[in-house]
Amino acid sequence: MMITTLLLGGLTVVLQPETRVRGTELSVGALAEVRGDDAALVERVKALELGWAPAPGYTRTLQRWQIEQKLQGAFPGTQLQIEGAQVVRVVPQTQKLSGTELRTRAEEELRSLFAGRETILTPTSALTDLEIPAGQRAPELRCLLEKREQRAGAWSVPVQIWVDGALYSTQWINFQVELSELRPVLVRDLRRGDVIGPEHFELRRTRIGHMGGLEPLSGPALLGAVAQVDLAAGSTVTAREVQRARLVKSGETVQIQVRKGAITARSSAIAKADGMSGDRIRLVSADKSREISGVVIGRGLVEVDLGTR
Repeated sequence: MMITTLLLGGLTVVLQPETRVRGTELSVGALAEVRGDDAALVERVKALELGWAPAPGYTRTLQRWQIEQKLQGAFPGTQLQIEGAQVVRVVPQTQKLSGTELRTRAEEELRSLFAGRETILTPTSALTDLEIPAGQRAPELRCLLEKREQRAGAWSVPVQIWVDGALYSTQWINFQVELSELRPVLVRDLRRGDVIGPEHFELRRTRIGHMGGLEPLSGPALLGAVAQVDLAAGSTVTAREVQRARLVKSGETVQIQVRKGAITARSSAIAKADGMSGDRIRLVSADKSREISGVVIGRGLVEVDLGTR
């Protein structure tokens, strides 16, 4: 085996023609044995960075002149003698990260987002094991969901793989998300043109999946709506299937029913948007001193819930 020896101000740096390394970055200490009387200087030489480590499945070669250049730049004025091999070949040490670990981390992130709601998560991407660089410590998996609204449908969760504090790769794990919650369900068939009243539906626990951007309407939003197509008993209803009556017009004065706990009072305000039954709209007080929001519950009537103390 060929060995290159660098005499560096009382230091000896012994480079092997081939070395196996851990992590994503190279240093002199990862490639060589460093000896000398000055322990602090030995550690400084070991810590000198030499750039990136090769990814799994690849190797990297370092020319002797490259290492010499790095040492001269880091320790100027030092007489340097290089002998032996012209090239150091670097081979990465690797470890396997299972697809199960990646999927489990992504699922944990989704369940945290939907905490408190009955959620059904169905994986839609295949499990794939990865070969990653072996670090000095166990790899860390992080998830960063940019959009955190609770919605049913397709989700792609990014799982970052960090090796020794450096981001190595991001894998996307796919799921289909369904929500189970109380929604109004028709209890009888409706014909096109029928006006929906409270006797036409009841609340049932319903599984809600991808709705193409249209989720089932709430009970208040259904009241007074006119069916635009025939609707079957047992189904939920979306805005595409009915014509909802506009009960509030932008700019008109409406009555507001203000609730705070068990106390209810009435006042008036000016609507800042059109609204149909069940819509939440913005309002401005009659004296225009403040804005509030409320839910349309009748023609020219908006409910404002101030909660409890």
